[in-house]
Amino acid sequence: MSILSMTLRFSGTFSLICGVLAILNPLAATMAAVTLAAVALVLSGGIQLVGAFFETGWRTRAPSLLTAGAALALGLSILFHPVAGAKALTILMGILFLISGLGKLVWSVSHREDSSFWLLLVSGAVSLLLALLVYRHLQGGRSAILGTFLGVELMLNGLALLAVAALGRRVLAEVRG
Repeated sequence: MSILSMTLRFSGTFSLICGVLAILNPLAATMAAVTLAAVALVLSGGIQLVGAFFETGWRTRAPSLLTAGAALALGLSILFHPVAGAKALTILMGILFLISGLGKLVWSVSHREDSSFWLLLVSGAVSLLLALLVYRHLQGGRSAILGTFLGVELMLNGLALLAVAALGRRVLAEVRG
């Protein structure tokens, strides 16, 4: 078995396990995702802040300082108020699903004659359904749907990685045999 195949199998299994754990405890997964996003914002803001001082002139330094300040402020705000951060990220996710769903529906209508019509139509409808689920969860005061979606995504990625590993083993066996 090749190192690539073993790595893909390990990554796929790990992703599946993490996905199941996220679905079993979606609130913890939501908070982990929010914390990770906040830390990423703080780190990128800090790096941008340091980089701004290597810029020459205020015309190039000012935008870097503004961007760094915004990233730091947002990241620290989310770190100190994770529930509000979870709601904000969930709202953004819902908006993304809504825009994506509407875009795919419009695209499907413009491709009525193509074989991709049904795939685009179903994909757009599912995205709109996900937007509706996000909206309904937010109305109920729950923002753990972010963790649930994260868990589903991790599980799907894990299955995809395992499928790629199996395909790679078959292709390698055919090439050798």
